[in-house]
Amino acid sequence: MSSPRAWAQAGQSLAPSTVYDVAIIGAGAAGIAAARALAGAGARVIVLEARGRPGGRIVTDSQTLGLPFDVGASYIHNAPINPITALAAQQGVTVIPSDRESLALRANSRNEPRSVVNRYVAADQRLMRRSERIARSGNDQPFSAVPRDIYERRFVDLHCATDIAADADRVSVLDIASAGATDDRFPIGGFGTMMMRAATGLPIQNNALVQAIDTSGALVRISGGFGTVEARTCICTLPTALLAREAVRFTPALPPIFAEAFAGLPLGLLLKIGFRLSAPLGNASEYTVAHNVLVAGQPHALHVHPATGIVTVLTGARWAEALTNGGDAAKFAFGRAVIADAFGSDAVRTITDSVASAWDEDPLARGAYSNALPGHAGARAIYDQVIDDKLVFAGEAAAGEQYGTVGGAWLSGITAAQKVQSLITN
Repeated sequence: MSSPRAWAQAGQSLAPSTVYDVAIIGAGAAGIAAARALAGAGARVIVLEARGRPGGRIVTDSQTLGLPFDVGASYIHNAPINPITALAAQQGVTVIPSDRESLALRANSRNEPRSVVNRYVAADQRLMRRSERIARSGNDQPFSAVPRDIYERRFVDLHCATDIAADADRVSVLDIASAGATDDRFPIGGFGTMMMRAATGLPIQNNALVQAIDTSGALVRISGGFGTVEARTCICTLPTALLAREAVRFTPALPPIFAEAFAGLPLGLLLKIGFRLSAPLGNASEYTVAHNVLVAGQPHALHVHPATGIVTVLTGARWAEALTNGGDAAKFAFGRAVIADAFGSDAVRTITDSVASAWDEDPLARGAYSNALPGHAGARAIYDQVIDDKLVFAGEAAAGEQYGTVGGAWLSGITAAQKVQSLITN
């Protein structure tokens, strides 16, 4: 039989006679974390990954721009309590801080007057106070109901486009109020590079698209084009967008509460447009908003990576969907317009290479990360449940102050591993 490492590298066929203790569906952060924990405890584990690589929505492109560019997740959020901080230390990876407070507001190649900036600062403070009151009341509302003037609406749109990745009318105030404080850091060399290292040596079967999970018998039967795998228990880490679309057939069917929860936790869309420039942007803060572009109704943020100098223009939700419909040409034109307004046409002429994400078009993702619809903030608790003493779910959509992040997915994988370890030892 092929070694686990050979499976991971070559995607060879599975041995049909093996019964595993745990079959893990998906080799993203949750699947990798669960596999590491279970393999370390001596369990017989197999990870079934539909892609030709581990990492899921965490992937570093080091070719297109000639420097590492994280097409998906890039931040270690809430770094002091994030398990990825310890993983970076184990790998000897240097992490550097990200300064969100550096945000500048620029138009026509100049910083906007302080009086204009102050209007947005005051709007943000009012929004925070109002949102906190809603959260304390426990009566959920869509985030779109919170702003009351044009500056507050622009700030909500900015937050939704660059952080939440979902339209404000599809965002639960109770859900975003439960997010933890942020202390963001970047791993040098790319987040995807770290995940690839973390997956090294794990029993991962690539190119194994799971189509059905059957928990009706004594063993879990997982099947797809690769054949059928049998295991005593199963951890499913598929994105909520795929689970809501019933991309996998469950036998018996999942209880209705699961379908409701997955539908209530859709994946938003975050678009990342990366540029390599032949010269650094003059007077650039780490974060910038091009004010004329924002006023025109296109919320975004321009980020200059503190280590590589790569310029990334970020937008999300319906604004990202509109650009995606126009293909890469529309994405790159938008990114250039942001750079031109903030730093001038001369800066645009220094662009040498470009790259853009397309997670909504990826059939194995269908979006970036989860947000809770209004009235569905409690849906994340579905990840606490176990089905038929054999099946548990894990992923970034699980509850906890790090939901929607790689750290949250990693913690969810660890929790799922502990659950199935208890099941297989009883």
